Amino acid sequence: MKTWEMIKMLTENPKLRFKRQSTESIYELGESEFLTVVGKSYCSANIRIDDEWTLVREPVPVWEAIKALTEGKVVECIADKCSGCDGKCKGCVFPGDRVLSIEMVKTGTWYIGDGK
Repeated sequence: MKTWEMIKMLTENPKLRFKRQSTESIYELGESEFLTVVGKSYCSANIRIDDEWTLVREPVPVWEAIKALTEGKVVECIADKCSGCDGKCKGCVFPGDRVLSIEMVKTGTWYIGDGK
């Protein structure tokens, strides 16, 4: 995504983190609401409008993902085994057409939202 898309997402959810592709640095909104490099105390004024960014997603415990699902949020699971994927799972999004399986609960990495 471009810089403007990253900024738009930050205005909607200021807790998000993004990786700048050109430097591999992770950015977040600091205490003063300046865009800062994670782990550094300074803001970065050298961001280009055409920089490419990737959302850094934080996994959550399965119980938190299930709670979010019951609240109507989109939840994604990446698991070693899941129903209907034959071991080729690249991620299941709920709600969707997949059935939540015990294997997914046991082996899955869970995310709330997909960053899109």
